[in-house]
Amino acid sequence: MNKKYIHPNKSTSQSIWQKNGIPALEYCSLPRAAELMGCKVSDILHLSTIGAVQLGVLLNEFEAAVWMKDSIDITKSATGWYEDLISAGRIDPIGWLASPDSPLSQLRFEIDYDDKKSAHRLFRDEEAEFRDNLLLARLSGLWSFQSHFEWESAMNNFGVSSIAKLGLVFYPADTPFSQASIKARLRGEKIPYEISYGALVDITPSDIYLSRTQIEKIYNNIGKELPNYINHGVERPADDEMEKIGEVNNNKVGEFMEMLIRSVPELGDEVMEASANKRHSILSAFLEKKQNEGKFTNMKMPASATIEKYFKI
Repeated sequence: MNKKYIHPNKSTSQSIWQKNGIPALEYCSLPRAAELMGCKVSDILHLSTIGAVQLGVLLNEFEAAVWMKDSIDITKSATGWYEDLISAGRIDPIGWLASPDSPLSQLRFEIDYDDKKSAHRLFRDEEAEFRDNLLLARLSGLWSFQSHFEWESAMNNFGVSSIAKLGLVFYPADTPFSQASIKARLRGEKIPYEISYGALVDITPSDIYLSRTQIEKIYNNIGKELPNYINHGVERPADDEMEKIGEVNNNKVGEFMEMLIRSVPELGDEVMEASANKRHSILSAFLEKKQNEGKFTNMKMPASATIEKYFKI
């Protein structure tokens, strides 16, 4: 009988907080999390790269443009938006989101008082070219983020990484991206007529944070496999419990994908003839547009390297 693997730094009866003799932390920096768990920063970055855990950044009154699920009726007036959200109990009188997806993530809509109408009003991001249902707001607290760049690899290799402006999205901590009821973008987002990876900021491991939920997820699964992109988000059983599955004829998978992409008018030949990074950016923007229309809401775009691997099958 195989012996169950137990990490030398882990007691089966102790939580990570008991092991370190401290109260539970609601979040901590990436280096501190690695120290608490007895692993390396690169290990956690790897888990983030494959989608097994969520990493985030701490924000303080960060100016953003916010999309909300079951969005407000943008045909109404700015004062009507405020009244709708107040009556639905989604914001308090000064604009704080009343029930965010995560208590670690705080959001306050920008509000002023319309003297002519004697009413409060919200503001739409009038400079955004890509979407017309974004409201001006400020973000504070811990927020997960998604960027087109695989920033984890650069941080692992060089100790610093640039976060690109293109496609940058913030969403509440500990919430799957596809399930987030609010998503925040940079204000004044323009239609990308050409792919440009201008950096918003450079970050180091000390700028990255893990929530208590993510830390406990890693620690409680030491020696096990976490659901991730590679295993399609489903935790595999132990080797001796694996069921034999039928083999799929993969000979034409790449060609089939290429045919589908070339057949979509909004994508076409340009996508297949683009560089890998540009192809990933275009496909990501296309998926996001469809999700804003209420389609494919449970889908998440694979990493660029994964897509290129599919084309070779």
